[in-house]
Amino acid sequence: MEKLFFIDKDAIGVLNGQTLDIFESQYIAKYRKNAADIMKKKEWKTQGMNAAFRQEAEHNIDPQDIRGKINGITLLQGGTNLLYSASVENCSGIFVKHLESDTAPDGHIIHDNNAKFYGMDSNEETGEVIISVSKMSLEKNLALLDIDDSRYRLVTEGDTQDDNPTWSKTQKRTVFYDSAGIGRDYHGVFAGIGPKTINKLDLDRCTVDETVSLPGYDCFKPQTDLYNNLYFIKKPYQGQRDKATLWEIVTIPFKILKAIGKAIEFFTVRHTGDSFTSKGFNPAKSKTMDPREIIINGNIINAEKTFKENKLNGQPYPGIAPKDWELMCLDNKGNLRSIKQGVFGFTINKNGQVVYSNGKYILLLTEDGKEEVLQKIDFIDRLVIA
Repeated sequence: MEKLFFIDKDAIGVLNGQTLDIFESQYIAKYRKNAADIMKKKEWKTQGMNAAFRQEAEHNIDPQDIRGKINGITLLQGGTNLLYSASVENCSGIFVKHLESDTAPDGHIIHDNNAKFYGMDSNEETGEVIISVSKMSLEKNLALLDIDDSRYRLVTEGDTQDDNPTWSKTQKRTVFYDSAGIGRDYHGVFAGIGPKTINKLDLDRCTVDETVSLPGYDCFKPQTDLYNNLYFIKKPYQGQRDKATLWEIVTIPFKILKAIGKAIEFFTVRHTGDSFTSKGFNPAKSKTMDPREIIINGNIINAEKTFKENKLNGQPYPGIAPKDWELMCLDNKGNLRSIKQGVFGFTINKNGQVVYSNGKYILLLTEDGKEEVLQKIDFIDRLVIA
């Protein structure tokens, strides 16, 4: 079995046979350390009789509560270095982790306070790196990253969200990616995100073709194998309905009040460290993710409810991925078939076998359709095989 790399929230996991190693992002760790040093230097402002009257005391945040996230990983040409993108607060960057040395510092490629970097993939043959970049509040576009010059050049554009790019295994300079249109009204105000489709970008011909579009579904996280088969995840599209029901119209005032309450709750916790209500959620006092709700690929999942449903359905290794998150395969003859239900993320090994995560386990699908547990670990949705 090859080495398996995956994102574990703000860290990188490496599974090599039965050995599991977790490496922190030095960028996120350094960011927290700098925040702690700054907080220590200003410690005197929060102490003493007059501390309550100093404005600075209202803005202190425990550095351990600073949320960092790794957004994308890919192995660089040669397999000795791992490229990853990370975000923490309003900052984002791309870095290199040297896999042959446990002590070598992460290499810095690019850093930007006005852009965020997401999914990425390295071309094994040409060494080119394709990334997803957001320079606006909503738009994401693909770009070619020049690691040596620490620059990138956009190759897609428009009012879209383009993400999860992957190089074709059989077509030299072809990229598959998922894309969703950003809807706006006549005044240019955001109205919603359209369903995700799988597009094919030919960099030599400078063309974009829609490859997979399923009405009523999001299709995302594409990958190809050595036989030109295209794999992706589909799930029901959760867009806005054209018409509101009578009950929804009647309850609009209550929903507005609820939204205002949530905003006040967030504001109070953010600036005072105390909850506005006695039962409100306080991130300063809760270091772990709420087991009932998580966000995967921009979707809120009720993990506790889904896990119970999957367990009751008799799954041998129940996860928290909903049953209607389905791994699909569009084969090289144009036939579409279902591979596995309840999939958050997956990758294809060199033998053409699927390794996937259901949010509780990382599993290998064997050729006879059986499942082999590689590791029990929560919330994994991005995997890469060496």
